[in-house]
Amino acid sequence: MKYIHYCDNPKLYINWKSKWNTPCGIHAYHKTFADEKEKKSDLYFGMDRKYKVYLDIDTSNVLNLNDYKLKRNDMAKLNLLCNKLKLDFDSIQKNSFRNPKYNNDAGILWSIMYNLLDNYFDYNSFDKDEEEISDGWVIAKNNKPAISWNKLIRWLGYECVIDNGLGIIHEHEPWQSLFLTMSSFKINNVVKRI
Repeated sequence: MKYIHYCDNPKLYINWKSKWNTPCGIHAYHKTFADEKEKKSDLYFGMDRKYKVYLDIDTSNVLNLNDYKLKRNDMAKLNLLCNKLKLDFDSIQKNSFRNPKYNNDAGILWSIMYNLLDNYFDYNSFDKDEEEISDGWVIAKNNKPAISWNKLIRWLGYECVIDNGLGIIHEHEPWQSLFLTMSSFKINNVVKRI
């Protein structure tokens, strides 16, 4: 039981209509961090919800931001995608490093993904008049970044993202995990809090 997801309904699901600017998925806090915050009554986003759902990772496809070393295949896939979309990957990389917290390999990858999704393209269900360019990616002004971000991370081969204190997933919630698929975690316990 390493992670805790706080919710009002213990039947977990991925909210594909999320309005937040982070990837869609099941967001959870590291258990040690969450327990410490609760003891101090220093609650983070969502910690006041009715249920605590204890989760463990159930996939080997984990993007651990704390020990990530920039993988050539991740960058090569993003570069290939940009080339197919006739986008200049070098310019995208240069424009991605405005925030100093992204000066490590994980931050570089995250920043590039954010820049691509925010400014260049979107993964969506295709209208009849759109042309599929590369594995479903099309150039579009992104109107659903949370969905697109989930799909981009999964397209790179990851089902779960772990951020233990870096604040890369979200700067105000530095200790969290993000489960991108329902099969990437297992539920160990559900506790009603209120």
